[in-house]
Amino acid sequence: MSIRFNRPVKALATLAGGVLAASTLAPVAGAFAMSASTSNGVAHSYTHGSNIVRLVNNSWATNPGHVYNQYYRSAAPTTQRSYEVYGADGAYVDSNTGSSLIDLRACETIPAWPDNCSAWSGSH
Repeated sequence: MSIRFNRPVKALATLAGGVLAASTLAPVAGAFAMSASTSNGVAHSYTHGSNIVRLVNNSWATNPGHVYNQYYRSAAPTTQRSYEVYGADGAYVDSNTGSSLIDLRACETIPAWPDNCSAWSGSH
């Protein structure tokens, strides 16, 4: 007895192989870069490397400012994390590595006024 493969079976095998390949890539597809900047560009925060968050202070050297970011990681989605940078002209600081980010925003401190913050860039 011989088994013949016809086109519908081959198409089904191809479809099943494609679904299997896509399902193995799903965890990778969830990891993506995030970026947030204030409306004037003074504070900029983004992800790079192994889930490292970088915060950059782009204020002028003649008028150094204070910027900070706020973010949430997938391992502790209800814990807001934050750090700050004092200084100017491209000063930056990196976070430690951690789980993937689910939300991120950048803020500039404005004394006696509400802080200038970007919109949240994730899904939290």
